Amino acid sequence: MDNGQLVFDLKVESKKSGTELLVKMDSGWPNASDISVQQPAEGTWGEVRINVAELIGNGNRYASGKADISEIGNVLVVEPLGPMTLKMDNIRFEYAK
Repeated sequence: MDNGQLVFDLKVESKKSGTELLVKMDSGWPNASDISVQQPAEGTWGEVRINVAELIGNGNRYASGKADISEIGNVLVVEPLGPMTLKMDNIRFEYAK
């Protein structure tokens, strides 16, 4: 898990100024972990890389708890915290040796 990364391409078509984008892994509420992702400039594609250990370790911003990697039920949850239209492509997990 320490060298695992969730990787995807992201294009934000439109959003309300300041809208944050969360990516989550969930093993049953409240055992979910989330992280805010850096977004590319509006209208352009960019690659997002999230360290899985960091995401899991981040815990849940809304309640006490964090995802249990051995019990993940929802591998990828994408939650804009405001109005946003986005596209994702090339979603994958990578492991760096």
